[in-house]
Amino acid sequence: MNSERSYSQILLDYSQKVQDLFSSPSDSVGERGFRGPTSFENLADQAEDLIELSDQLNLAATDELLQAIPEQRIQHGTSLMAKSLVDLEISATLLEAALDLEENQPFQSNLDEERRARSKGQIDLLVEIMNHDDQVERTEGDLPNERALKEYLDPPTIRFALQGAVEDGLDLITSRAGRLSQEVIFELINIDGLNLPSLLNDLASGLSGIVEVVEPGKRLLELYQGYIIRSIESLQKFIGSKATEIFVEQVISWMNPLKGGKIMTSILETLYGISQSEANLVQLIDSSQRDLHFFQLATDEIEHLLNEHQRQIQLGEKINTGLGILGSISSALVLPIGGALLTVGKVVLGAFIVTASGDYLDAPSLKLLNHVPGIPSLVESRLAFPVNRDSDS
Repeated sequence: MNSERSYSQILLDYSQKVQDLFSSPSDSVGERGFRGPTSFENLADQAEDLIELSDQLNLAATDELLQAIPEQRIQHGTSLMAKSLVDLEISATLLEAALDLEENQPFQSNLDEERRARSKGQIDLLVEIMNHDDQVERTEGDLPNERALKEYLDPPTIRFALQGAVEDGLDLITSRAGRLSQEVIFELINIDGLNLPSLLNDLASGLSGIVEVVEPGKRLLELYQGYIIRSIESLQKFIGSKATEIFVEQVISWMNPLKGGKIMTSILETLYGISQSEANLVQLIDSSQRDLHFFQLATDEIEHLLNEHQRQIQLGEKINTGLGILGSISSALVLPIGGALLTVGKVVLGAFIVTASGDYLDAPSLKLLNHVPGIPSLVESRLAFPVNRDSDS
């Protein structure tokens, strides 16, 4: 990374300038006094300044991810998804402005304030997620106490609760991933003339090689495509390019079964090895002789994992919707552009959902990431490995 600034400094700068971009020109932002864009040229200037920060943040996030402890890696995945959606929101704003400019419409600085307020509210929420401001730290005092547990629960009940958490967790993550990935894959299958192997070759040469030629002087459209690239790269930085390649190969093999009525959840159950994983964990829960509070710790940690996965799926749904809307606009209006990139975005999003969800499950067939301590790892670390009582948490 060329910048000497820390990840947190770049993230703060990016967050502030994103909020500026979505502010009204009449709104001052804090003590900095920055305001929203006042013209098409000013919008392009702010977006161009911000796109450099987006690149820096993607690079810094990659470095930070390598150094982070497992608990932080979970949050980094969610943060990068939020950033992907922010960059996609900026691309939509730039496309809308480019269309207005093409049709000789005035710059909409103070028009439709209700829509602007909704958009800014969405951006503010995404910035919170990126900065982990919505996370509640769990302190040592929040951890379950064995004596307190014994007053309310008997050992069989605690074992049964953990078994239920494991079974529900494996099922929930698989079904969530199956539902969203099936939606993405069906949309890919329905794209006329889509050649996935060819697309994979294009991806190998880099996203910038997929951009469509823009007429000279159409700066907003160039930036529009640039932000789609950054949105896609935010997801790729987390999963790596190899995951995208494997996903494309899998989609090709899944096409006929899906067309024949098979659902992705069933396919993923096999891919993730859910049956064997569940059997192994149930046996461990039945046989473990560890103290009661380790069972409760595992149950709580699974709940935290499921909550974070749900947040990522919700962000993934919004990214998928955003890619679809931009695709419809780009193909229907007088400025059809960015279609190939938007298709790539669908591919990378599908790869993220399938691969990252498999990481939550420690899927033996998907050991590409190992960013997240999945459900099996959490349970095994609490129940299978005796440690000195004095060091137990």
